[in-house]
Amino acid sequence: MTTQTQIITINTDNNGDDVIDSRKSETKTYDGRGNLLVGVEESDTNGDGIVEYRNSTTNTYDVRGNLLTSLYEFDSGANGSIERRDLVTNTYDRRGNQLTSVQEYDFDFDNIIDQRDLVTNTYDRRGNQLTNLFERDSNADDIIDFRRIDTYTYDSRGNQLTHIYEDDSNGDHVIDKRDLTTNTYDRRGNQLTSLLEVDSNADDVIDFRNVRTNTYDRRGNQLTSVDEYDYDANGIIDFRATFTNTYNRRGNQLTNLIEVDPNADGIIDSRDLTTNTYDIWGNQLTRIRESDPNADGIIDSRDLTTNTYDIWGNQLTSISEYDEGVNGTIDSIRSETNTYDIWGNQLTNIIERDSNADGTIDYRREIIYEYLDGSQSVIGALTFSAGINDYNNSPIFEIENDNSLLATEDLDFITNISEFI
Repeated sequence: MTTQTQIITINTDNNGDDVIDSRKSETKTYDGRGNLLVGVEESDTNGDGIVEYRNSTTNTYDVRGNLLTSLYEFDSGANGSIERRDLVTNTYDRRGNQLTSVQEYDFDFDNIIDQRDLVTNTYDRRGNQLTNLFERDSNADDIIDFRRIDTYTYDSRGNQLTHIYEDDSNGDHVIDKRDLTTNTYDRRGNQLTSLLEVDSNADDVIDFRNVRTNTYDRRGNQLTSVDEYDYDANGIIDFRATFTNTYNRRGNQLTNLIEVDPNADGIIDSRDLTTNTYDIWGNQLTRIRESDPNADGIIDSRDLTTNTYDIWGNQLTSISEYDEGVNGTIDSIRSETNTYDIWGNQLTNIIERDSNADGTIDYRREIIYEYLDGSQSVIGALTFSAGINDYNNSPIFEIENDNSLLATEDLDFITNISEFI
């Protein structure tokens, strides 16, 4: 069997003094289909060269690539003594739909199961999920302590019409809470309305209601969405938010306007407008976000992001400038710079932040990617996406795929992904 192994090393310098404060590594081995076979993570939490904890995941798959078992082991002292073991075992129907999942937890590794969870699913002939039953045996004594069931219905096109959530919080077969979601669609399958009704104690009296109403253009782009909340289900709207979008001929979103009426008295109390521009290939060139938190018609903050791309559409740079008082003075700057090889594989990602726009970098992180060979990316290679909405958000960076390693916190640090073998 062909396998590929990926080694990722992250060195963290919390205050930018060129001293590594913590170190983390992951070694991942994949089969030829890109399924994770074995993953080992080691952490040196104080950067002294001694691994403080180690955990591993070992997976098996059927011939179709469905996950059959996943074994997780945790060694808190990295001394070879396992302190915790979790085992997940799954079954599937012939179409690949998951029928059952049994999750067994041995929290103190005494070879005695401490908790067991069971998930059971059913499907219609089209593969739409009809029911999802979750049962928890909190102390693995074969007595169910908690039960939850989700039940779904669909129209002939596969659009979900209803979703009923029922909660039996103590496993006595008496429903303690019930939620009902009812959806409608236009003939193109766009969701027109979604009504959520919550019966918090399952006494057949609705205690909370939320309705969302959407409109679309003829291409299926959402033009408006109105969210209304009736917190005590007395028929009076308590909160309303309206989202209004415009698009260019290619379907790229040009503007997004958010207006919030927190007491539903018909007076807008806050307004937020985002305006985008694009190049001829649809790459976003600029994004301007303007916030008027008290809806007095005066913009109180502006965030401008400018992006550049190479001829293949890979993002080269992204620079964000934040003007807190919209007085023409930039208060903070964030930049992201990427490089790629000739096949489009990302080689580096550098993020720098000048938190007070004084020309001094207050935060820097560098990620270096290496691959098995020039044109062949390692299976399971990380996919990153900057997640900043403003300069005060944390974490500022998230990894988006299932093989994610890290969501960074708001720290000064330099990261190196050092080698693949």
